[in-house]
Amino acid sequence: MKHYRWKRFCCRLFLRRSPRNAAVFGFGWLLLAETLPAGIFFFAALPLFGSIPWEWLLVNGAAVGLTVWGYGAAVFGYACSGMARRCFRKVGWYREGAGVMGIFYRLGMLVAAPCLFRQERRAAALFCAVGGVLLSFFYLALLGMLPVNSCPVWYAMLAGSLLFTGSLICFRDGCRFRPTALLPLLIFFLYVGELHFQEVRLDREIREAWAEISSLAGYPADVESFRRREAEGIPLSDPVLDGLIRTSPQQELARLHQAAPEARTGELERFRRTHPDYLRALAAFLELEPQRVRHVREGDLLASVRIPELNAFRDAARYLCVEMAAAGTEREKVLKCNDDLLRIRAWCRKDAFLLAKLVGMAVESMRLEALCFPLAAGTLTDDDLIRLPGQGEEWSSALAEAVADEATGFLDCCTYVRSAAEPGQISKQFRFPLLLRRCFPLEYSIWVRRDFLFGLKFLGRQLNLYRNMPSFTTGNGRYQMACFDDAEALRNKYLLSGMLLPGLDGIHRKQAWIENHKLLTDTAFAIERFRRKYGTLPETLETLVPEFLESPPLSRMDALPVRYERDESFYTLTAFGPPGKNAETFSVRLSVSVGDGIN
Repeated sequence: MKHYRWKRFCCRLFLRRSPRNAAVFGFGWLLLAETLPAGIFFFAALPLFGSIPWEWLLVNGAAVGLTVWGYGAAVFGYACSGMARRCFRKVGWYREGAGVMGIFYRLGMLVAAPCLFRQERRAAALFCAVGGVLLSFFYLALLGMLPVNSCPVWYAMLAGSLLFTGSLICFRDGCRFRPTALLPLLIFFLYVGELHFQEVRLDREIREAWAEISSLAGYPADVESFRRREAEGIPLSDPVLDGLIRTSPQQELARLHQAAPEARTGELERFRRTHPDYLRALAAFLELEPQRVRHVREGDLLASVRIPELNAFRDAARYLCVEMAAAGTEREKVLKCNDDLLRIRAWCRKDAFLLAKLVGMAVESMRLEALCFPLAAGTLTDDDLIRLPGQGEEWSSALAEAVADEATGFLDCCTYVRSAAEPGQISKQFRFPLLLRRCFPLEYSIWVRRDFLFGLKFLGRQLNLYRNMPSFTTGNGRYQMACFDDAEALRNKYLLSGMLLPGLDGIHRKQAWIENHKLLTDTAFAIERFRRKYGTLPETLETLVPEFLESPPLSRMDALPVRYERDESFYTLTAFGPPGKNAETFSVRLSVSVGDGIN
């Protein structure tokens, strides 16, 4: 009696009475088993489950997947064996070997198609063969043996599953077909349908976010438009630009710029004697009109663009600043160096990418520091002291363009990761994402889209701050509003956004830093005008208002008053950085000894 109950339990568990119901039921569980691990990882990336450790997911996902797969393989194997027993009673080896198809279910057509043909269900046998070929095609593509994109192969697998299931339903075994046998297959297709719904929704949100970025940028921010703009620029192979890049002695220029003031004149003369080729290349370059540079692209990614001209621009600015400081008492030379520095800043302004704008900020910082040498020496006229403060740059507009370029590069990276590459075309660090794309293309596509949408919203927030914020919003305030949410990126496993975007929120403090440089220099010019008129330094900065300044200078970083310290012939202006570990990095200090020099 006990043996009979156990036998009846196994017969019901594995649907032994009806090979047709068992084959459909087992095949559905096998398909579902391949989806379960991906589904667990996919839902774990949602905010509701974001705190679940990956190790827990790996162990439990594998355990659930293997359990479901084992049950489905057993049911499908018994079904194939039962189908062969009904149609090929006299072929013992075929009947006994049919059960192996439970493991290699994609080859189940080798059992089902002959059985259907034996029952004279020729159309069903043809559908079974076609479905089996499509399933095998999916498996070969999964292993990387076929150079085919994953998503079309996945759709072929879905079509093959429908054809194969339909052909199994056509098998006659004398039992009524139970619609409940389609339950696992229904769950599988509902899951796939939900993925497609998520994909369509994310695509719509991405289009809206991208349209907002293009609207804020003022021009299309897509890759093709970026390449067209690049094609209009001067190539790196241009003889004048190439000559400047090739002849630039970077290390010697860095040492020359850092030389002590008393040794700077001698070092400058030695440099002129030893590098005449560089001086000729620099003079030829300064004759060119500032314009965008056309870069040499290495590979398919914008991130692989070489930008060697930025080092050459920075080195040229270093040399011109040393010349301006050395010619502190020669007004014409000072103004000529200042105009050349403004030209180099314009080159950086017109160049693509955020890094060019940051180099432009460095050039502007060096120019403002160098201007204080002729200021302290009394070289500049009253007209110069009024005119030079008006030569600043509108950094909000420049950085808005830079963020739009970064959005284009981010789009290019996400497109590459989502659709790129066979194993031979990518480096080893991208093999794991490629494996995910091959095994779970729909889940992988949605994961990358969610990552991309998160990054687009962050970039759109940066652009909106540059375009629509009031003119006097502090650097700290903009940083707090634009701060990258590392916790959300980590919780949702946003790998691309987490790698490429976190540093962009610091640009707001960098902008406040260069604006403080300009503010202190303009204040120093106003102090010099006051000293020339009244013969003494002002007691406080409020004394300069309204004759020399419109309002008391406030730090662009935190809106606090600029610190002013003085004695009879020496004064110091200080604008402090944000509190914390970056305070010294973003602080600006200007010390002027009137009629003697600057530190």
